[in-house]
Order: sequence, then structure tokens, then C-alpha cells
Amino acid sequence: MIKSIIWDYDGTLADSNKKNYHVSLDLFKNEAPQIFDLDPPNLRSLEAFSTALTEYEDWKELYSDCYHLDDNEIERLGKLWTKYQLNSDIRTDIFPGLDRVIKKHSKTKQAVISQNGTDNIISVLKSHDLLEFFSVFIGIDEIPFEYQKPHYLSMIKCLEQLNIDPAQGRIIYVGDHEVDTQFVRASQKYFSENGIDNDLISVATSYGGSTPDKWVTRPDYIADSIDELEKILDVLEGE
Repeated sequence: MIKSIIWDYDGTLADSNKKNYHVSLDLFKNEAPQIFDLDPPNLRSLEAFSTALTEYEDWKELYSDCYHLDDNEIERLGKLWTKYQLNSDIRTDIFPGLDRVIKKHSKTKQAVISQNGTDNIISVLKSHDLLEFFSVFIGIDEIPFEYQKPHYLSMIKCLEQLNIDPAQGRIIYVGDHEVDTQFVRASQKYFSENGIDNDLISVATSYGGSTPDKWVTRPDYIADSIDELEKILDVLEGE
């Protein structure tokens, strides 16, 4: 039986590449214009930007490798991200069919752990009439920079706020990047090393463009479509 379903946001719940691309351009223009002197290929078009997102474990690696930013600059820009997101009027869509899956598990505690801004996540879910199905949000502004995914801290914080003992039920984390699976593995290791039984499971999604079959850190399940994700959750609920 599933005790909780915890979701990543970008590329998992939300088809947010278009908004993130334009927010990135705006953020860099105002806060780090030197990035444009490098003429990074992934900023030339939405398609190039979307492709780059699937090639990196997370946004921090992208910022370091492509934009040559150090940790202090990455952290500074990360703290400004929510402000620029909320100032954007570009609509973010939820992947078609996910509303059905979310509502189907309405009696299960659901949460979001993401490196997007908490206020932005709440705003988008509210605009799609899905906010009522989630009780906890752990965004980029909730966790210190050095303890964000794949570090296990946000998992601990999320389960505490959900009032869930990891030893007392199956916990699913659904994400679209390798760092999401690494996050589950780090959380499993933390709990095991502290003598806490747990049934944490990593479900990777590829319907947003990611390629989990190529990851070094392998997830427990891969969902290539919303229908497949629904079937995987049905199986895990019934076991």
C-alpha cells in the first residue's frame, strides 16, 4: 500500500520548459548578463534549452558547465528564481492526464519536492484546480543550497511535515532526472544507516523528454507515458 506519493515538479508534474526558458533569459539579462557573452547554444532557442535540460542531472550542473558560474553565483541566481517566475505571465501546463492520476490517489498524502520556487509551484497547481490534493511543498527556497537534491534533507523534512514514518508504508518519489533517483538512493541510505526500515521507491518519467534508460543510477520503474505511470502506481498500491 502506498503511504505517500511525492512528486518532482519541472518535467514531471509541469510542462514548464517554455516558461523556464523565458524566465532564464530574463533572469540572466538582469542579473548575470555576462552569460550572453559566452553565447551558450542552449539559450538560442526553446528547443535547444529543452534538450540541454535532459542532458544534465539538474540545473546547477547546467549553470556550472554551460554558463561557467561558480557555486556562489549559482546560489545567488537560484534565490532570485522564484521572484522571476512569479513575475512571468507565461502559463505553465500540467502534463495532460496527470490530473486524473493525482485525483485517483486523492486519499494518499501527496507532496512536491522540487528545485523550483514553492510559491510558483503552488500558484500553478492552484490554477489547474489541483492544489487541494497536495499538503506539503519543499521548494528551492525551503532548503539550503548545499542540501538540495540529491541530498536527503528535503526527504526528511517532507516526511516530517506529512507526519509519515518511513518505516510504516511505501513512499513513492516520481521524477524525471537522474538526480531524482540519486535523491531516493541517498534517502534510502540515510534511513538504513540510522536503523530505519523504509520502502522508498524511485519512479522515473520520460514523457517530458528525459532518457532514464541511459542513467547510471537506475530507477526502480520507468514510465514512458502518463498511462504507464498510472499502471505502475496501481501495481505499487496493490502490492
